[in-house]
Amino acid sequence: MPIDTAAVSVSLNSAYALVDALRCALTGSSCSQWTGTGGDSYRMRKDEVVAQAQGVLDDIQAALDAVPTLEANATAFLASTVVTVANGCNTAVALADFYGTVLTSAAAAVSGDVLGRR
Repeated sequence: MPIDTAAVSVSLNSAYALVDALRCALTGSSCSQWTGTGGDSYRMRKDEVVAQAQGVLDDIQAALDAVPTLEANATAFLASTVVTVANGCNTAVALADFYGTVLTSAAAAVSGDVLGRR
């Protein structure tokens, strides 16, 4: 089943917006009227959460940046599978070639069990 990269992009963009809104809300909530140990503890933990939210945003952005590569790889794999099947080759062997694996037996190649590989 081909990966719907448009849906992946939409989901990642939505997640990015939600996490960014959380980060912005936390950044703006200093609670300066809180004093003493409780206020200091709150601000310290808030700063940790803001930093973690930024890390999540960076990870989501990295995933968004990888979507075009994922789409290109999925398209290339689909095209190679179509050519392989059209030429009458075994799909399991084509998968093993694509992923750079070695099938453990001829039975694995015939059965399509690409999990039995080394």
